[in-house]
Amino acid sequence: MTDAVLHQRLMELAEALEVDVREVAAVDPPGGSCVLRGKRIIMVSQQADLAERIDLLARTLARVPGVETRFVLPQVRDRLDRARGDAE
Repeated sequence: MTDAVLHQRLMELAEALEVDVREVAAVDPPGGSCVLRGKRIIMVSQQADLAERIDLLARTLARVPGVETRFVLPQVRDRLDRARGDAE
């Protein structure tokens, strides 16, 4: 799976999990995440390259409640599992 396809699948997963992904100019690469009024938001720096965007999305989505029960392609699940392991 190419990085572009992996990024697209992670964006689709974010949408399915009702996680708002915003591209912002004011954040140093790669960005960050927060919960605002109960809604999880991922802020992605416009300067972040594709690998940084994938890492940020995977690290954040790996911690979202319910992600483990969602069906995702094995390559996406592997990336989420690695991100979860990196964060611990």
